[in-house]
Amino acid sequence: MNKLLANQVKKHFGLTIRSSKNLSRISTVHVSKIITDQGIYLLKGKEEQESRMRYIRAAQQHLHEKKILIPREYLTVNGRPYFTFENKRYILQEWIKGKSPTVSSLENILKLGKLIGRFHHRSLGFSPPADCRAMGALDWENEYQADKRHIDQWYKKHLRSDSPKIKWIIRYCKRFSSRAEWAYQKLLANSFYHEWKSYPDEQHYLCHGDYHPRNTMFQKSTPYLIDWEDIRHDFVSKDISRMHFMIMRKHKTFCPSRFESFLQAYQQQNPLQSHELGLLYIDLSFPHMFERFLRKSLYKKMNTKEVASFVKNEWKKTLYMCRKAKLYC
Repeated sequence: MNKLLANQVKKHFGLTIRSSKNLSRISTVHVSKIITDQGIYLLKGKEEQESRMRYIRAAQQHLHEKKILIPREYLTVNGRPYFTFENKRYILQEWIKGKSPTVSSLENILKLGKLIGRFHHRSLGFSPPADCRAMGALDWENEYQADKRHIDQWYKKHLRSDSPKIKWIIRYCKRFSSRAEWAYQKLLANSFYHEWKSYPDEQHYLCHGDYHPRNTMFQKSTPYLIDWEDIRHDFVSKDISRMHFMIMRKHKTFCPSRFESFLQAYQQQNPLQSHELGLLYIDLSFPHMFERFLRKSLYKKMNTKEVASFVKNEWKKTLYMCRKAKLYC
């Protein structure tokens, strides 16, 4: 670790660092495991607005009160939640020792479904401090339109490509664009969606924002949720979609029964009413992951067979979610 940063840790937290290990692959974010005379901790640094950090900290405090197991954060010797060094705001967290589950077994998939369901259920009731809202509900319509527009633009740009894997994507672009428009129109026509948008903050769920197996840790049988930088008020579909994407990637296929088992486990902890299921399936029918696949150029790291498998499985999932949405809307 940078000696200047180590000195800042000693100054602000009173910790003498003996060794450290960098855990981040992103140059703009600092994440390190630090071993000190006083114990093991996690140090995180990021360029973040103060209002955003206040929101995250307040949300975490709410989750602690609701008995959701998440890492504790420590105050500086001056009682502040962070210190600033070289334009980054640094926080110190409890080091959680445990293992992240894989999604290769149905048993683990069910555990992960129950875990996020319990989190969503207990997250209700949070109202953030003034001037630091993070309300995903306000962005859905613009997000849907922007994502569809990007799919259409990508299609036009790559239409004449000779690349076999690009041709596979081109083959499905118009299909996904059509389903994106279908989901958008379903969203606009959904009365619960418009009602939900107007809910006061405390009636909205908190969403983790990056729910995948590596952001869960099990100390024996005790589950912890970690990495809360993306937490916000939003609908449950965002976390369900993210984890289900990781399940599909692990198994290299879309399996309706596997998804249904995951959702059933989820609903054991957070039962969804019919109108909530309708909004869930509308959002899951929108090709968010396909748009992300294009936007982040993930196909560049895949061979043709992998690209073909990805788009075919995403299409199967989309058709399934559309059929389910029709049952509830």
